[in-house]
Amino acid sequence: MRGRGRAERSGHSVTERSQTIFYFLKTNRQVILDSWRLIEKCFIISARIYAAIQLMSFYSLPLVINEVRATEAVLNRIYDAAKLGLKGDNLALAAGLLPKAYRQLCELDPIAEMAEQKDRAEGEMTAFRKLHQAAAEGDAKANPNKKAR
Repeated sequence: MRGRGRAERSGHSVTERSQTIFYFLKTNRQVILDSWRLIEKCFIISARIYAAIQLMSFYSLPLVINEVRATEAVLNRIYDAAKLGLKGDNLALAAGLLPKAYRQLCELDPIAEMAEQKDRAEGEMTAFRKLHQAAAEGDAKANPNKKAR
């Protein structure tokens, strides 16, 4: 038994086995081709899914904490905007701040809110002085005590 090959031990010759394999391939050719096409489609679909997942991926954004401080330059810009009579979000934007940052600054640093109130009062005082001066010079329309209708 030792010198015989596998084909001889099983009772089939190598030729018979190769003929059986070729017969299987010949008769099941369409099944094999369909299987290969299915495998190819699976690879294509998996490649498309992989590409779609890469496109849909979320990228982490760096967290930047914007620390707002009442520096001298910021306070001067608030002074100038408040002196012109601006209020709220318009004052914040004119001072070069985002409205949210301006509100945060007013909450955390009362000096900023005081600067706004002080310069708004100075702006109104300047306007009333000019109005009184015009009324004193005889301008009939510049009466500070007369209410506008």
